[in-house]
Amino acid sequence: MAYTGSVNVPVYLGGVALPLYASIVDTTEPNLSKNLTLDGTLVIDYYNNRRSWTITWNYLTAAQHDSIRVLYDNQFLSNVMPTFWIPSVNLAVPVFINIVDKDIKWNGSMVENFTIVLQEGYGIS
Repeated sequence: MAYTGSVNVPVYLGGVALPLYASIVDTTEPNLSKNLTLDGTLVIDYYNNRRSWTITWNYLTAAQHDSIRVLYDNQFLSNVMPTFWIPSVNLAVPVFINIVDKDIKWNGSMVENFTIVLQEGYGIS
């Protein structure tokens, strides 16, 4: 399911409503292994597909940033992946949260250009 979200669609992570975002992009990639044999043949073992969602905010308050950061840290402390939920498309999946550090700016009260990538915890067939 390709999903490019609207800023009017609420999404939740670990039971917490995420702040309204600038963009959300759904990507599906194959989960596979490529091996090159000695005779030059490429052997591909395909397992399943794995989805990810890239969510970007132009601006977040310090409190909004901190609430996302707590979710990020808790996945390591609890060893449990939080559930990503988009009720409007009936999607609820466990995900690994990655914070994209590139281009994050802190101006004292707001965080600018903040992006997270949510990678689906289990592949889909």
